[in-house]
Amino acid sequence: MKLTIRNCFLTVVLFVVLFLTSCGGLRNSLTKFSSDVVTGDFSVQFYSGGKLIREYQIYQGFVNEEEGSDGWFFRCRGELVRLSGDVIVEPLSFSQGTANSISCRN
Repeated sequence: MKLTIRNCFLTVVLFVVLFLTSCGGLRNSLTKFSSDVVTGDFSVQFYSGGKLIREYQIYQGFVNEEEGSDGWFFRCRGELVRLSGDVIVEPLSFSQGTANSISCRN
């Protein structure tokens, strides 16, 4: 194949199209990666039958999704906690705080 301006132009257009069509997936991957490595303060609320069973208040910790599952895991007081089912994870500043709250300062 001869290197011509036309071939160079087609190659550049192909790369631009590939980049533009994959931006959403790339952005989601970068968001997931950055959420896995950034610590923060989180409220993890566990529900059963529509009732709040327990709330974990995590300070400067990580909350991660289980791969291929609806589960979540994090450390609380040095112990690994795994939850699955009806779980809400949000910034701690959104939390109302409940009588069932457990403070996790790792």
